[in-house]
Amino acid sequence: IEPVNITVTELLVAPTLTTTKETYLITEDAELQLEFYDEYDVLMQELEELEIAMALLEAEIELTLNEIESDLVVETSVEETSTNDILYFIGKLFIIQKVDAAQIDGDDQIKIEIAKAKEEIQKLKDQINAIKNGGTLNEAELKEAKAQLRTVIDQLNVAAMNVKTKLKTAGDDLEKSADKIEKAADVEAEISIQKGTWIGTDETIETVIYGPDGNEITLDYEHEKLRDGKFNIKLVFGSDDKPGVYKVKTTLTVDGKTYITESEFGWGLVSLNTVKSIYKPGETAEFVVVVLDSEGHPVSDANLLMSITGPNSEITKLSSGNGITTNEEAGLYDAEYTTSIEGTYLVDITAQTDGINTNFSTTFDAAEYFEFDIVRTALSKIDPINNPNSFDVRIDIESFVGDNTIQIQESVPLVFDVVTNAKVTVVGNTKVLTWNKDLIEDKTFVEYSYSIPLEFPKLYTLGPLEISYGQSGSVFTEARPWFVAADPVTDLGAATSTIAKTTFLDVTGHVIAGSLSDVMLIATIAVKSTSPGISAVSWDSGQVDAICDGTSDGTAMTLISDGTDTASQTGSSKLIQVYGLALGASGAGVTGDLCVQATAAMDQMAAGVNHFSGAAQLSLTDGSAFPDVVLGTATSTTASVTVDSATGQLVVDLVMVGDITPTTLSIGASQTLDWTELHTGNPSARNMRASSSTEAGGASTTAMTWTLGASEQWIQIGFAIAEPPTPP
Repeated sequence: IEPVNITVTELLVAPTLTTTKETYLITEDAELQLEFYDEYDVLMQELEELEIAMALLEAEIELTLNEIESDLVVETSVEETSTNDILYFIGKLFIIQKVDAAQIDGDDQIKIEIAKAKEEIQKLKDQINAIKNGGTLNEAELKEAKAQLRTVIDQLNVAAMNVKTKLKTAGDDLEKSADKIEKAADVEAEISIQKGTWIGTDETIETVIYGPDGNEITLDYEHEKLRDGKFNIKLVFGSDDKPGVYKVKTTLTVDGKTYITESEFGWGLVSLNTVKSIYKPGETAEFVVVVLDSEGHPVSDANLLMSITGPNSEITKLSSGNGITTNEEAGLYDAEYTTSIEGTYLVDITAQTDGINTNFSTTFDAAEYFEFDIVRTALSKIDPINNPNSFDVRIDIESFVGDNTIQIQESVPLVFDVVTNAKVTVVGNTKVLTWNKDLIEDKTFVEYSYSIPLEFPKLYTLGPLEISYGQSGSVFTEARPWFVAADPVTDLGAATSTIAKTTFLDVTGHVIAGSLSDVMLIATIAVKSTSPGISAVSWDSGQVDAICDGTSDGTAMTLISDGTDTASQTGSSKLIQVYGLALGASGAGVTGDLCVQATAAMDQMAAGVNHFSGAAQLSLTDGSAFPDVVLGTATSTTASVTVDSATGQLVVDLVMVGDITPTTLSIGASQTLDWTELHTGNPSARNMRASSSTEAGGASTTAMTWTLGASEQWIQIGFAIAEPPTPP
C-alpha cells in the first residue's frame, strides 16, 4: 500500500477577542468571540483532512472489505460483488427477514454491514468531490462531510464487530484502520460546551473578568467551540452585578505557547423606558433614556443621538437640544415621537460623554388592536440616601378582551423589600407579585412600593408585567421591562468659592445627608500670594456661627499634608493643603460651613469641602488614616502623582497652576471632578486655577493625572483614604 502524502495547511495563531455587541442591556448576557486561526486556513485544513481520510479509505478500507468478502463462505457463487449487487442482496435479505429472520446467518449479516459501509463511503466520496468542484470553501458543506465521515467510521466499527465473529484478525485490522482514519481526519468526539476554563484536545482557554471598578470579579461563564480556532464566550450576569464597562482577558495556550487578549464592553450603560407597552398609530411615544458612565454612575452631560426607523423605513433623527432634553434628574433624558402606522419601530441610540461612546438598539410597537393597554408610573432614577428609601409604582391597565377577571404578575429583584397587597412568591432571584383583579369598565390598576439595599451604583429591572386571562389561560406580556438606576446624588463640587485679597474664606452650605456612618470630612485648599499661609481651618456643623471671622468658627480640622513651590512670577508662590476631620455617624444629616483663616490677606484663595461615608475613623495626627500622601511639582504639560492604594479605597488629589494666564486643566479619564475654581484679572499675581478630583483606588497604586493646555509650573498633592468610602 502506497503511503498517503497530502500537505496539510499550517495554522498560525493570531488571537482576537471581540464582543458581539458594543453594549448590552442588564437583561442580557454578554457574548464574546475568541478567534485565533484564520477561517480560510481552518476550512482548507478540514478539506485536506477529509482528503487524507478518503485516501486511507481507498488505500486500506476498501481493500480490506473486499478481502473479507472473499474469505467468507457464502452460498452464492459470486466471490466479488459490486455495491449495487450487494444492495440488491440486502433487499432480498430484508424480504427474507420478514418471512423468517432465522434464515439470515452470520455471513449474511457481515455482508449487509459491509454493503452499508461501502454505501456510506460512496456518499462521502460524492460530498468531497462536490466541495472540490464547487470552487469555494463552504463551512456548512465541510461540516456535513465531516459528519458523513463520522457515519462512515461508526459503520466500519459496526462491520468490524460482526467480522470478528468469523474472522477475528480481519475484524481487528478493520477496527484499527477505522481508528487511524478517525485520528487523521480529526473527527474524535469533543464536548462543544464547557463551563469555566476550556480544556480541549489542542488548546486551553482561561477567562478572567474585571468589573467597572477595575477589579477581578467572579462571574459564571462558558466556552462554546464553534469550529477549530473559534470559540463563543458567554458571560452570565445576575441581579447583583453592577452596570458599567467590563473588561475580559483570555489566556490561550496552544502548542505550549501562551497568548493573552483583552476586550471591553458596556453592560447597562444605556437603557430606554417607554411609558406605555404598546402605542396606537398616531399616539405620541414618551421616552426616558438612562445614561450611565463606565462605573455605572448617571451622566448629566451626554450627547445623545436617537434614530427611529418606522415600519415603512422612514427615519426620524433626534439629538441633544433637538428633540432630546436633559431631565432635572442626573443621567435621564426625555424625548417624544409620534407614531404613524402599525408595526415595529426600531430605536438606535448613541451616547457620547467623557470616556464613553456607546450605542444601543431596541424596538417598540404600534398597533390598532392589542389585548391590554399598560401604562407605568414609576421613577427611572432613585436616590435612597437623600430621599426616603421607599419608591412607588403604579400600573394602569385597560382590557380589550372582554373578560371581567384577570391575573396580574409583576417581577422585581429578590433584594427589594416590597410593600404591597399582592401575593408575593420567590422564584430564583426574583420576587413575583400576583394580583387577581376584577375589572371595572374594563379597567384596573395595581400599586406597590419598594426599597433597595444601599449599594451603588445599581441598575434594576421591574417587570415585564404578565396578564393571564380567558379560560384557556392566555398570557399577555408587557413589551419591555422598566429600568431603574440607583445612585445617590453626591456633594462633589457643591460647595466651593474663591475670594481675592482676603484673610477669611467661607465655604458655605455644605450638606451631609442623613443615614451615613463613619463620615470623613476632607477640605482641599489652594493659595497664591507673596507669602502664602493658613493659620486655621474649621468645620461649623449646623452653621452655628454665621460669620467666618476667627471667633467660634467650629471644630478645628487637622492638617494632613501641604506643599509649596516657587512660582515663575516674581514675588508670588503657591501653597496647597489638605485637612481632615473624622465625624463618625454624628456628622450625618447636617449642613455646615468650612472656614479657612489665612495668616494675612492672600492674593487668592480657593477651597473645596467634601465628605465620604465608610471611611476609617483613624487618627489624623499619626498618618494612619492617610498612610500615603504624595506631593509633586514641575513645569510640564502633564501633572501627575502616583499614590499607593488598595482595592476599595478612594484616592483624592488637588492640583494648582498659576501664571499670568493660567492654563487649562483636563481631568484624567478615570477621575471624577470634585471641584474647580479659576481667577483671572488684575493684578496678574492673583491669577490661578485649582481643581480637585477623586478616583477609585487600584490594587497597588493609583495615578492622578491632569493634562495642561500649555507647559506651566504646577503643584499637586494626592492621598488615599484608608478604608473604602462610598460617596454620599
